[in-house]
Amino acid sequence: MTERNNAVKAYYELQFIAAQHDSAHFSAMDRLKKPHNRTFIREWREHRNLTQVQLRERIIMPSGEPMGQGHLSKLENGKLPYSQSILEQIAEALMCSPGDLLMRNPAQDNMIWSLWEKLGEGQRRQALRFMQAISEDKAA
Repeated sequence: MTERNNAVKAYYELQFIAAQHDSAHFSAMDRLKKPHNRTFIREWREHRNLTQVQLRERIIMPSGEPMGQGHLSKLENGKLPYSQSILEQIAEALMCSPGDLLMRNPAQDNMIWSLWEKLGEGQRRQALRFMQAISEDKAA
């Protein structure tokens, strides 16, 4: 009976090891295929009427070289992760904030931030008072 128990135990141990190996392999392959966080880099580039080449020329990689030909395309398509320093350089080149590149599509004219940019200082104060009144009204 002990031999049979040892054989069964060995069988399940091998199954467990194989499952861990398959899981690790799948996880690594999944990471390679998984798209990275969505950005609005392409939308901002097009909004500023820049080509990929024009934008790439404004970005210096950590190596000190300009951004490579496929790098920007992969960033725009979510196939490559961005770094904070690259995101900041892209934002500066596109005259927006790094947060804009992550959260805001400039092509959506009806969104609050797009409308906000069109307002003068006095209109912004008025809009803030209006939004505060609405939020207080809803709380009541």
